[in-house]
Amino acid sequence: MSENSIPHKNRKRRSPRNSLLDGPDFIMNAAIGIFQSTPEGRFLSVNPALARMYGYETPEEIVETIADIGRQLHLYAADRENFRQVLEAHGQVENFEYKACRRDGSVFWASKNARVVRDDEGNIFYYEGFTTDITDRKRIEEALRKSEERYRLLFEYSPLGVFHFDINGVIVDCNDNFVQIIGSSKEMLIGMNMQNLPDNKLVGEVRKALAGKTGFYEDIYHSVTAEKATPVKVNFAPIKDDKGRILGCVGIVEDITERKKAEKEQITLQEQLNQAQKMISIGRLAGGIAHDFNNMLTIINGYAEMMAEVLSPSDPMYESVQEIHDAGKRSAVVVRKLLAFARKQTISPVPINLNSGVSGMLKMLHRLIGENIELLWKPGNNLWMVKVDYSQVDQILANLVVNARDAIEAAGKIIIETGNTEIDEAYCASQSGFSPGQFVMLAISDNGCGMNKEILENLFEPFFTTKTVGKGTGLGLPTVYGIVKQNSGFVNVYSEPGKGTTVRIYLPRHLSGDTCAAMAKKEEAPLKGRGETILILEDETEVLGVTKIMLERLEYKVLTATVAEKAMSLVLDHNGRIDLLITDIVMPEMNGRDFADQLNALYPEIKVLFMSGYTSNVIAHHNVLDEGLHFIEKPFTLKKLAGKVQEILTPSCNL
Repeated sequence: MSENSIPHKNRKRRSPRNSLLDGPDFIMNAAIGIFQSTPEGRFLSVNPALARMYGYETPEEIVETIADIGRQLHLYAADRENFRQVLEAHGQVENFEYKACRRDGSVFWASKNARVVRDDEGNIFYYEGFTTDITDRKRIEEALRKSEERYRLLFEYSPLGVFHFDINGVIVDCNDNFVQIIGSSKEMLIGMNMQNLPDNKLVGEVRKALAGKTGFYEDIYHSVTAEKATPVKVNFAPIKDDKGRILGCVGIVEDITERKKAEKEQITLQEQLNQAQKMISIGRLAGGIAHDFNNMLTIINGYAEMMAEVLSPSDPMYESVQEIHDAGKRSAVVVRKLLAFARKQTISPVPINLNSGVSGMLKMLHRLIGENIELLWKPGNNLWMVKVDYSQVDQILANLVVNARDAIEAAGKIIIETGNTEIDEAYCASQSGFSPGQFVMLAISDNGCGMNKEILENLFEPFFTTKTVGKGTGLGLPTVYGIVKQNSGFVNVYSEPGKGTTVRIYLPRHLSGDTCAAMAKKEEAPLKGRGETILILEDETEVLGVTKIMLERLEYKVLTATVAEKAMSLVLDHNGRIDLLITDIVMPEMNGRDFADQLNALYPEIKVLFMSGYTSNVIAHHNVLDEGLHFIEKPFTLKKLAGKVQEILTPSCNL
């Protein structure tokens, strides 16, 4: 029978040279656990403190009970194996930390120091060392770790920029927001000395913080590591230990770009208000002068008229009197315009033809726009009457033409057009503030810089202007809007950056009693289709939707796309015939004309109808639409669209 097969109570035990139980009193009374053990994992001798640490009452009890230290006392067997390997390889182990099990199964943290004791021949005789319960220390370390983790989360994910610098002013850490605000990289910022920056004001606040005081800096920061200038606010605070010694400083950085922008906008609004008040004062002055001048003109024109009546045409003074009278009448027109500018004129709506109103303003408009801009006048035929004050028409024309002029950087064109149009319920459903009926349209178009959607949304707000201070009050377009609304009309603006602007004014048709009775009769229903398939290409989803509904009501089959690529896919995937393409001309990525050319190369039989918010004259000026191609202006009515589609699909149809 081998020694290992003998029950361990009867097995002959080899004892260390000096058993702990036979040792001095300080070992037996020590607060830390002291042990001697075999390489195989059995205790040879322990002191009372070690026995109590593992939950045993006496040293003898733990020695007799524990047959395998690693398996029974270590929470993880790998810890014991690692301990043994390091100990035998190096002869000693210091501060080996592991989780241990007490007799009752509870777990605690322990730290072990041990060394190998060898016999005279160099063979391992036993291990000896001491063990310390470090559970409290580990608990504190875990709490500190969690605290550090929470701080690190706050540091990294703070919406503000946070950075630390040491007692010498050298940045030792920073979060990503600090890097983003300053405009550089973390690698370049860490190691930078804050006291070497060229901004003396900023350096002064850094040194104040290093001296133990809080610092504050607000200015535009010009990064030395990247071409970026950012308005920032920085708060500095010293970091001190428990004895009040300064260890370094922390800086909190806020990007105040939006705040500065708001402050600038507030200043701009104040300047606009001042400008508007100045214009009001000028208007009052102009109104007073105009009224006084009207009194003088009454006298001049009255006497001139009476003299012309008594003088014979053969009298040498007759022509001179007529010249005075004509000059007086022209002056009265000028005074009327001056009163319109001052908004002091008495409003007297009368039935007028807009063509005559525009024609009477052309000379003045030519003077307003200068010689480098061409003014084109395209009057509509058989124009309906509207009921409006002549002076208000002058105001509308002057404001819109001046805006068009200012949108043209150098040479360009302004087109004034009139025409009759009908607005139906289907179109009004997609346009807030529009109402159905018959209207006379006045359009002013330019080939200037155009406007984006943000500007268009604020276009008619009082004091909103894109012009510099002194160039505009922001009251011109709101005045136009007010006049149009006062006359039960509405305004439609179509514009894109770099592609010009078209402003359409719609004034309701003025009808006599007989005409009203005639128009009250039910109009003929629009001509319907015969199930033809129509493809619509339009990037504005609201326009696309209402056009689709119109065509479906006319019994056409409709395919829709917002971009040319999708439209081409629809064509290629469609099994049947596509009879007509209706496409907006101004489109993102590929304009409607180019797409139509590409489609016609594949399917020459497909007919095309172009549409645009610009007038046909503006489109032709842009060299996008050739003469003879089919075109319809937005906004269009159901009846107008039906007629145009029938005209294209059935050329012989008598419309």
